[in-house]
Amino acid sequence: MRIKKKYIIVFGFILFCFISLGYFLLQTTIKSTNTVSISLIPMIMSYFANWNHDFFSSTFRVKVKNIFIDDQIRLPSNAIEEWDVSANQDGSIIAYYIANAIDSNLYDLYIEGNDSIYTNYQSNDLLRSFSNLHTVSGIEKLNTSLTTNTSHMFSATSHHSGVQVTLNYTINNETLVDDLIGKKSAQTNLVKGVLIF
Repeated sequence: MRIKKKYIIVFGFILFCFISLGYFLLQTTIKSTNTVSISLIPMIMSYFANWNHDFFSSTFRVKVKNIFIDDQIRLPSNAIEEWDVSANQDGSIIAYYIANAIDSNLYDLYIEGNDSIYTNYQSNDLLRSFSNLHTVSGIEKLNTSLTTNTSHMFSATSHHSGVQVTLNYTINNETLVDDLIGKKSAQTNLVKGVLIF
């Protein structure tokens, strides 16, 4: 009888271990599946996780005159430098700059992706410190539906150029544009543009 109890206890322990292992593997599979589906979204990298990336360098940003955002990648042969600025580093979103046609001391920055370009969940400081900025074209092409933090997104933008930067918008990102303008710093010269259909 004592030996039977011992076998029952050992068998119960082994069964418990197998059930626990199976549950753990099931949870890991579910988490991996969710992570993979989220990671397929073409999203711009965050400043917080990539602050030392060349794309976020203030030395470069003070020389940018215009920003163009487009939902098609058209990397030209005269690009001076290019970066993969996708959160997944899979080439789904790139940025590059070329010399400005009027002022050879300044650059035009292009941010391009194929199809949707999602702004990061943490988009704080994303377009910060473009102090000589004159225009932002195509901001309405950014999908902001997953973004939760936009603090300082345009901080210190266009304060040297003295030009008002107009943010056009779509129905999907009008709330973001209103929020950005409402929270702009004293050194940021943003105005709300027109609804793009």
